[in-house]
Amino acid sequence: MIDAHAAATSVAKLNRGIKAEAAGSRVGGWVAIVLCLVASAASAHHGFAVHYDPDQTIILEGSVTRLEFVNPHSFVYIETVDDAGKTIEHWCEMQGRSMLERKGVTVASFAVGSRIYVRGFQARRDPLGCEFGAGVLPDGTELLLRTETGATQYPAVTVESDDGVFGTWRRKTFPGSMTRPAFEEHFTETARAKTEGYDALVDNPIYSCRSTGAMHSWLMPGLLSSVERVGDDIVIRNEFMDTVRVVHMSVDDVPEGIARSELGYSIGRFDGDNLIIESSNFLEGFTHSAILHSEEFELTERLSIDRETGDLLVTFTIRDPVYYTETLDSTLTMLRTQGEIRPYNCVPEVGHGLQNG
Repeated sequence: MIDAHAAATSVAKLNRGIKAEAAGSRVGGWVAIVLCLVASAASAHHGFAVHYDPDQTIILEGSVTRLEFVNPHSFVYIETVDDAGKTIEHWCEMQGRSMLERKGVTVASFAVGSRIYVRGFQARRDPLGCEFGAGVLPDGTELLLRTETGATQYPAVTVESDDGVFGTWRRKTFPGSMTRPAFEEHFTETARAKTEGYDALVDNPIYSCRSTGAMHSWLMPGLLSSVERVGDDIVIRNEFMDTVRVVHMSVDDVPEGIARSELGYSIGRFDGDNLIIESSNFLEGFTHSAILHSEEFELTERLSIDRETGDLLVTFTIRDPVYYTETLDSTLTMLRTQGEIRPYNCVPEVGHGLQNG
């Protein structure tokens, strides 16, 4: 069991940089502190802000009742007792199992019945919900998953190599490390009509463990991607959703009779040390999370090494005359890292209904 004073001190340390605008009311037998984040405007655009209020955090103290330790997101449930002696169960969403395991977190870290302290971002639709930002686990481990500025935290162990674009990579920072085009500003009328009914609260394909496409598979923070030679071809593995793509290096066009797919058909070539990948033959799907594309979508990926930093630059060029009025470009910076691609084994629907209240 952890010492209450030590835990409170650890939470305070993890909360540095946050200014308390108001100390809130008694909730569930512990003090809920409503805070004004120093850099809330910077975090408001992130995906988590759909479900959680980046301007409000709460401090929870209670006992672990259960844990859903899965991908794409894990959930811990915390029991508290209010001033009247009534038991209340709260929940906090966390990063997925893959990311937590790389931090050394296991199921044993959340032993049922043990005490836990959490600073979480308040759920927008359920007063009993939060996203886990920082806290102290029952064994005394300090766990930081998202800073007060909204930045996702994950370990990044760098390695050096002369293998060019080949190797294992991880997104360098999150947020940041990517230039993202303003997709919506370039929608055609067809795209606007198609996406008008999209509801990010229930239609996000990640919640049902569906692929979000060749481009988005690179982007998930904390998860690995690898580029390797396999025979005459190149294979790209993205840990997210167990995505595997073959880049065909000895063909010039999509062979006849190849069925359309969510990941398309990829043809590659080298331009000096840079790998150029042209993908087409897609099913209608996702360009970038909630951003849709038509069957005429074409994606070019240019993989190159930044000679000053050793980072991998992945430049995406997007063409889709049905959905976009012009060609769009973005660049992602990846950090060379160690580690093996692990099975993602996504579990659909777990916990996510809670976010809607």
